[in-house]
Amino acid sequence: MRAITEPRAFLPSQDAIRLLTARFSTQPMLPLLRSLRWLFVPSTRLQSCVPLLVSPHLAHVRLHFADKSPERCIPVINTLIEAAGSLESVEITPGFDRPEMQDAVSKLLLSCNPNLLHKFCVASPISKSALLHAAQLPELQEFSIRGSTPGLTDPLPLTIFPSLRTILISTGGLPTWLEIFRHIQSKHLRDLSVDFEAGDNLPTILTHLQYSGIHRMLTGLRLFHGEGWIIDRVSIAPLLVLGELTSLAIFTDCEDGQCIFLLSDKDIERLVKAMPKLRALSLGLPCPAQMRDDLTVKSLVAIAKHCKALESLEMHVNCESIVTSTYEREFPGLFDFDTKAPSEEIPSECGGCPLRAAIFGSCPIPLDEGGGIIFALTLLRLFPRLSQVQWLPFDDLVPCLSVNATIADYNLVRRNLAGLGEFMYIHFCDIGLMIT
Repeated sequence: MRAITEPRAFLPSQDAIRLLTARFSTQPMLPLLRSLRWLFVPSTRLQSCVPLLVSPHLAHVRLHFADKSPERCIPVINTLIEAAGSLESVEITPGFDRPEMQDAVSKLLLSCNPNLLHKFCVASPISKSALLHAAQLPELQEFSIRGSTPGLTDPLPLTIFPSLRTILISTGGLPTWLEIFRHIQSKHLRDLSVDFEAGDNLPTILTHLQYSGIHRMLTGLRLFHGEGWIIDRVSIAPLLVLGELTSLAIFTDCEDGQCIFLLSDKDIERLVKAMPKLRALSLGLPCPAQMRDDLTVKSLVAIAKHCKALESLEMHVNCESIVTSTYEREFPGLFDFDTKAPSEEIPSECGGCPLRAAIFGSCPIPLDEGGGIIFALTLLRLFPRLSQVQWLPFDDLVPCLSVNATIADYNLVRRNLAGLGEFMYIHFCDIGLMIT
């Protein structure tokens, strides 16, 4: 019989916990347990059960507390210190930016065997001594912390994080991390995600990354906009040196009807052309104020043409402009209101982009369901593997439903008729759209 090595998120009753505690009060319930993975479990149950499962062989721990109660979660972390000598990987979420949480997590890190620990990811801050300790661990490959980072007064060693492959920093204390970036000497680093309030700090961050050559290894970058930061041509210029990025996310917070996302079609083309390896691209959280017509189908054409690995997309785009320009190209002069000039023809080489999911900002689509179908067909010509489109926030459900219904019908036909040749002519009589 194979031993149980990974108990999952079951919820034993209180009577069962009391019985187990009485039975295993002096010894581990599973003495050979190596992996403990419990997700979305109430901290009260974890607080009762984890002490029963700590074994001398426990190597991998992944816990996700279902509630944010430091008083109940911190004792669980303190219990893990008993097994720190054998731990190889630790993942604990969510975290709390509180002194008690910082003390517990830092003590756990300092207690781990430095020759065994290769992964330490917590959604909490750590102390200065714990940070310096982590920087010198010879086998640490993945490191992630969140919250306020303490300032370092002592000089850093010449070589830190010698084996690091992945680092995720979502924290304050920018000067501390700028100094750390200057000293990282790992030749294995491939994934670096930095969550800082960007703004004026972005050029400084990238300058320090370039100092040690990390910008050439950077594959993931997330930026939170700082106060007064406008996402425009000037602010994204420092990003153009990051040609190895596979994931880029820029988070915005538009308030008082003001949209800070001011990129044009040419700006987006310049950005994606510099990052051909992107798999996930998020250009600003959608906001109701985004009603400009700066972005047209040309932005989507640029993304489809240059990002041949892109799988998910989130951005502002004026859906109305795309629909009207596409319809106007087929039936010139049909609308009795002013529209933008017809968009350029979509190049045939755009079909290689594997995009599957897209999220757009809240923009009206004209012609009701007909406009939704036009928009869907335009997207499918650019991204033939597309499976779903979303709008945030949902202001009008009808166009969204018609877009996704058209995409679903297209995918159904493609699956069932893939071996019967290509469609050369499609005529939708209800909306008068012809595609050849």
